[in-house]
Amino acid sequence: MDLEDNGTVELCRLVHSYMCINKLEGDYHLLCLIKGKDKYAFLYDDSSRAETLRVLGRFASHPELSFTWHEAAVLSQKIRQESSKQKEAKDNALKEGKKFKNRLEGFLN
Repeated sequence: MDLEDNGTVELCRLVHSYMCINKLEGDYHLLCLIKGKDKYAFLYDDSSRAETLRVLGRFASHPELSFTWHEAAVLSQKIRQESSKQKEAKDNALKEGKKFKNRLEGFLN
């Protein structure tokens, strides 16, 4: 399937432009839902994860949006899974750092 057909490329360009215009730096997560003509993009960092989860609920309860509770649940799960993956990766990096430090200290002593 051609990505242009469902608007993915256009949406990515818009989000990139937004980040450049607002001089956003650091690690951000982008979660998108393209549903026919409707396009939803959620750009968040670790400090705004909880607020993003609340926004999903507000969108789902908004009667004029095509965004459903099922979609909010699925996207919420993706956000939580990403958070778990990041925590696991950070924990692993800390463990490896401690192992390296212990080996280095052993070598120097």
